[in-house]
Amino acid sequence: AGLTATMDAVFGDVQLVSIADRLQPVGPLTRIAIMDSCIGYIPGFYAGFDAPSGVTALQAIANAADSKVEFCGRYDITITEEDWLPMAFMKYLADNGELRNERAMESVPGWGASIEYVRSGRAELKHVESDHHSAQAKVDHKLPGTNFGRRAKRGEQDPVCTAALNHYEYVRQHIKRV
Repeated sequence: AGLTATMDAVFGDVQLVSIADRLQPVGPLTRIAIMDSCIGYIPGFYAGFDAPSGVTALQAIANAADSKVEFCGRYDITITEEDWLPMAFMKYLADNGELRNERAMESVPGWGASIEYVRSGRAELKHVESDHHSAQAKVDHKLPGTNFGRRAKRGEQDPVCTAALNHYEYVRQHIKRV
């Protein structure tokens, strides 16, 4: 464990509302999960409104490598260091998206790790892909405002109409799942 991580970004399946005004929809957020390739452990993730990029990918990597005690505390979840272990990896497997940019290609090797790019269409090489489906089934699709990963069909209610959670509440649900 701790040698190779897979990472991938996905847009959440839940329409969220503003923290300041629950009647104001703000849309879904982006999640980038970091997963140990050997044991499937998730030492960290990014969840925010910024599109997948080198910056958000590096934030996910930093979250994985850092203690989660303070991070969880911001979401009113109390843990100990042993409850959610931080991990930094020697190699990060990614698709041609988040880590294929100058900032990431300079930063990651700077701390002694490497990036390996998985060919398009080879999702099975990144174990984190299946975690997206699990996260959506166990969390997103059970929350108000879910779109179940698809556009509303004619005659169906728009998920924005049932959106009720804000960023804080949504991320809290994903922390509990992990």
